Amino acid sequence: MIVQSSPPEDVDLLQWLTDNYLVGEKRLPDQPIAGLLPSTFAMNAVRNPRRMINSSFARKGQLYLVTIGHTSEVEDWELNNRFLQSIQFTEPAPAIKSGADPHCLAG
Repeated sequence: MIVQSSPPEDVDLLQWLTDNYLVGEKRLPDQPIAGLLPSTFAMNAVRNPRRMINSSFARKGQLYLVTIGHTSEVEDWELNNRFLQSIQFTEPAPAIKSGADPHCLAG
């Protein structure tokens, strides 16, 4: 399956994921990621009783997918949520002007 585009800004993400066949088997409560509300689904791993948790979110027209695979009988939701809450976006540092002295604050 190939997704033909990224989700446009201000789109209903759940509807866009559904239209592009990117939803899982069971909807789970969403935990904010980087200040954004994802769509979170659980999927049973193929030939394995363990589950995979997929959280999809979009920012500035880019789709992101975080997958957490449970490798034991226990699903550690406290750890999962702590990990998801640690994700953040930072803006890149401004570029240095061509020919400017990078050590001079006046630029």
